[in-house]
Amino acid sequence: HYIAGTHWDREWYRPFQEFRWLLVEVINDLLDIMDKNPHFKYFHLDGQTCLLKDYLEIMPQNEQRLKKLIQEGRILIGPWFTMPDLFCVGEETLVRNLLLGKKISEAWGTTPMNVAYTCDMFGHPSQAPQIYQGFGLQNCVVGRGTVESTTPAFFTWQSPDGSSIFTFKLQDHMGYGAFVTPRFILEGNDISDPELRAKAAEGFRKYIQHEMGRSSNTSLCLMDALDHRPPAANPEEYMRLIEETMPEVAVVNSTLPAFFDEASALATDLPVKSGELREPTEFRNPYNWLIPNCTSSRMQIKLATDACENLLLRYAAPLAAM
Repeated sequence: HYIAGTHWDREWYRPFQEFRWLLVEVINDLLDIMDKNPHFKYFHLDGQTCLLKDYLEIMPQNEQRLKKLIQEGRILIGPWFTMPDLFCVGEETLVRNLLLGKKISEAWGTTPMNVAYTCDMFGHPSQAPQIYQGFGLQNCVVGRGTVESTTPAFFTWQSPDGSSIFTFKLQDHMGYGAFVTPRFILEGNDISDPELRAKAAEGFRKYIQHEMGRSSNTSLCLMDALDHRPPAANPEEYMRLIEETMPEVAVVNSTLPAFFDEASALATDLPVKSGELREPTEFRNPYNWLIPNCTSSRMQIKLATDACENLLLRYAAPLAAM
């Protein structure tokens, strides 16, 4: 399953408005590609609905184009409002986050993507499956907080109350962006160049063999969703190259829900992991660090957030309910 998407930090090493400028470019390109190329079938917006308003405040003239593709199921949105650091906010904030993601998805005439997409959280609290089950989410993607030596590609993740969710672990190296490395060998270059094709083919082969090696499931997830990157202009060319290089593999432009439908049907003897997923990475790599000091950064903001959460959840909401 070739899964096209993007991972979006609204603010990180650049301020919000600079990243928003990039977002406008990426979605403009995406709309043009999907309008012109019927082979580019699906794209997911990182599980975050906040990107929709961020984009439309700059490009309101494209609302109907975007809405059409969302309602056709070609652009997948939700289930989150914004992807949170799960250890930096309270449990009710996570619930409200998913509620808002559901509300926005429905306002766009669709249902949220039925996957707890948590590709870049810095670890996962033990009660996350319980929260996801409360929203009817049956499947989960995890990255950081797990390592390949202790965590297989597929497992059942269980909360202390017994709630469980079918879970796919991204690979340690490059995680949700692993497809990009070989793709960028050809992107923007002469795709017919035999030397470049051979180099890209070798990159795809190593990636897919690694995925095969860490799972007995014959359903594979090829993630092309690196941070702030434009979509592939010709994904069918990359899928064709993979099938030429590895005849035993069949590749389809797919979605995360379709991947999980197939993978869960084929899964056997799933191990159960219970509780918190917060294992540190075992070696230096560009993706899988836990970055635990995020919890203590910008402490004034976090203290103010905590005070606001307490005021809303312990005082304002109960009094309003009464």
